[in-house]
Amino acid sequence: MKPTNRSMSGRTPPPRPSPASRERGAHAPRPASRAPGQDRQERLGALPLPRSGGGPGRGSAEAPESAPSTIMLDIAVERVSPLWAALPDAAALAERAVRAAAAACGVKLEQAAEVSVQLVDDERIRALNARWRGFDKPTNVLSFPASPADRLASAPLLGDIVVAYETTQREADDDEMSLSDHFVHLVVHGFLHLVGFDHQTDREAEEMEALETRVLKGMAIAEPYGRSVPAEHE
Repeated sequence: MKPTNRSMSGRTPPPRPSPASRERGAHAPRPASRAPGQDRQERLGALPLPRSGGGPGRGSAEAPESAPSTIMLDIAVERVSPLWAALPDAAALAERAVRAAAAACGVKLEQAAEVSVQLVDDERIRALNARWRGFDKPTNVLSFPASPADRLASAPLLGDIVVAYETTQREADDDEMSLSDHFVHLVVHGFLHLVGFDHQTDREAEEMEALETRVLKGMAIAEPYGRSVPAEHE
């Protein structure tokens, strides 16, 4: 069921936790939901440099949207776990989410820059989370940026987004929203990490969440955080 901004009783519900804040609780310090590298030697031959987000080349929630026709990313979606067969249109949804986030983020990107979306299970993402972040437990989404923020305009590879099926499905059920809507939100969140957005401070988190909300609204997905954020050009 798609979430709404008000409960059945007419009262505004508490804000939903962000994809990152779920890791330690909605009111705990927000850990980064991406890791500073990935075991991608087999595909790319080298590990990306770690970074903490922000810096030159980064957009903002107030940035004007780029024309969708100018977003020419090369998006590869790989269904690593068979569990994702439960969401047959996951690849198409992931592509739409990446393109929408790229159009809205205000960051100049290389034409045909590559983005990888890997659809895995909890076991795989737990291993990645333990290896690269020191958290020996599954999480919803991890992002592995491949380029420093100040080089995104000429970067041929933006990085990888990894989404875990069981955690995504469980969170969607807990929040009474559709699996497809929550999945799109996680991909948008993961992509914004690839292009320099972060949530290490309250200000960064509010900016990132506001941009996520605008992207989702443009895709006809309900506001995920239980607060009103105006859409661009309203």
